[in-house]
Amino acid sequence: MGKNKKKEQYDLGALISSACKSHGISYANLCSGILSYSTLMRILNNEIEVEKFVADQLFSRAGVCPDSFEPFIGQSDWNWFCKRQEILTSYNQKLYSKMEEQLKCYETNCPKSYPIHLQYVKMMQAYRLKEISTSFDFLNQALQALQCTIPTIHSIVWKTICLTPQELSILTLIAEGYWKTGNVSDSVSLLYRIISYPKLHPTEIEEILKFLPYARLILSQIYFETHQFANAISECYKGIQLLRDNNCIRFLIPLMEQYLQTMKEYKPFTKWSHKENKIFREISTYLHTLKNIMQDIPVCLPMLYSMENYENCHLISETLYRYRKYKKMTQQQFCEGICTVRAFREIEKGKTNPKKLCFRDFMRQCQLPEAKYIPYIQGGSLTEQTLAKQFLKNIRLYKYKEAQTTIQELEQTIPLMYPTNQLFLNYSQILIQELLFHLSPEQQIQQYEKALQDKIPEYPNIDIEIYPFMLYEILILNNIAYCYGNIGNHSESIKILTSIRNNYLNSKTSNILSHDGYCLILINLAKYLGLSGMHKKALAINQELIYREFSRGFIHYSNSAIYGIYWNLHRQSDSHIYDYKRYLDSSRDIAQLMKNYTELNFILSQYDQS
Repeated sequence: MGKNKKKEQYDLGALISSACKSHGISYANLCSGILSYSTLMRILNNEIEVEKFVADQLFSRAGVCPDSFEPFIGQSDWNWFCKRQEILTSYNQKLYSKMEEQLKCYETNCPKSYPIHLQYVKMMQAYRLKEISTSFDFLNQALQALQCTIPTIHSIVWKTICLTPQELSILTLIAEGYWKTGNVSDSVSLLYRIISYPKLHPTEIEEILKFLPYARLILSQIYFETHQFANAISECYKGIQLLRDNNCIRFLIPLMEQYLQTMKEYKPFTKWSHKENKIFREISTYLHTLKNIMQDIPVCLPMLYSMENYENCHLISETLYRYRKYKKMTQQQFCEGICTVRAFREIEKGKTNPKKLCFRDFMRQCQLPEAKYIPYIQGGSLTEQTLAKQFLKNIRLYKYKEAQTTIQELEQTIPLMYPTNQLFLNYSQILIQELLFHLSPEQQIQQYEKALQDKIPEYPNIDIEIYPFMLYEILILNNIAYCYGNIGNHSESIKILTSIRNNYLNSKTSNILSHDGYCLILINLAKYLGLSGMHKKALAINQELIYREFSRGFIHYSNSAIYGIYWNLHRQSDSHIYDYKRYLDSSRDIAQLMKNYTELNFILSQYDQS
């Protein structure tokens, strides 16, 4: 791969173009209603840049989950995301008057270049009206929201159209409106179209989880109301299974409640088959467990989840500031040969973004990728991105043999001229050696530190609390801390993990935090605090982890925290047996709910170190 090709792969345009070619999506369908064809061409040719909110819509339509990237964004982009989150929070807290004021302010001041901002406002107005109005005004509002990017609902050609989760959620709202106004047949027909969308168009599972569970919930409620109980049960069960398979709890509780209610109406208990009885008891247990955990933490599940994910974002201004402080350089020294001191001051304050060439020069100076969208594998094809994601998922699900096969396949094609790719490969290879071939902790530490030094030559002589780390670097540091813990050096492990946690918490984006990176840090920090006898601190960390997971609608890591609460309470002299035993029961129930007893066995083995 030549120099120009490498540079090209760093750009947003190449990522979008590659996704369209892989999924057979025309540029006309991709941009329809979101932006003009000429504007799209300028994006693909890297002549202009767009905010993340717009880029995410293009990625979604191209069949790629935008959550797969680690983006560098400007302060303005971040501020608008925060405003959307504030609106969502008001909705979930049922502060509808406040929400209306926020929406008016957003509509007045938001960027007018692209219609998706206005569509967002109208969509959230529809959700608000659904809760406060009895006249079904929300249906008209939802139809208006759809018209921002699609002329009419009847103009949709389902075989060729590309839709975003935002548009699919609006269509679900419209279907709900049809049902509420008595148009059941159109509602059911539209919901079937929405549910079938991933079958017609390549859609990553992370995107499917943003709209499909709610669509199945509404369809099951319609079937229940029309006494089609068998269909209602089927839709609930499909929704529950989809969520269980992906460690997701978005709308899981209402789907479970609807399933139990429908079964009771479907036929008398005495006529249930053995399988029906078993499933009913299992779902009852899972529902009871989830509600108990929510009450204990406490956490209230949102009525509506965000369709945006900014968890892996880095603010450009903050990244430059952190690296400059780490290097102990003045502003003049840092920007010399790149831009004027006056311009750099504005960039560092977040008032302006560096131009493309300046941005690349700054990233090179910070030893970071020269891109604003960092995929799992830089310069790789969509197949390679998928393999990298699958590897990380297999590791999370304790499927180590499958992970080994995936990384062996990826080793053959991964472009190694990118430092981030080399770091990912080193991390993956050491991890597989540890998990399958029992590499000693001392050997792991040595290899992980060498991998990190290849990317950050100054390591370990860096201030971990300041340095602007990327996700893979955090994962390697987490594993180094884990290895120190495994050889009994809990104090060194806690020191590293606490420093990484402080690094996250000192960030302006700390309220959303990198999910995989931050949650893994919390898991190990809580464990080694507990093993060191600091049970109250460990309990607080475990509770934070559960709260974060439940609030965002996933429980990838919650079971470790639930068992950690049991383990630490069990060792506190003032704890009653009931207080801690129910957490052990909850941990077992969650393992069964998520079909992952391997995880529970792994967690038990970790705490057996004591």
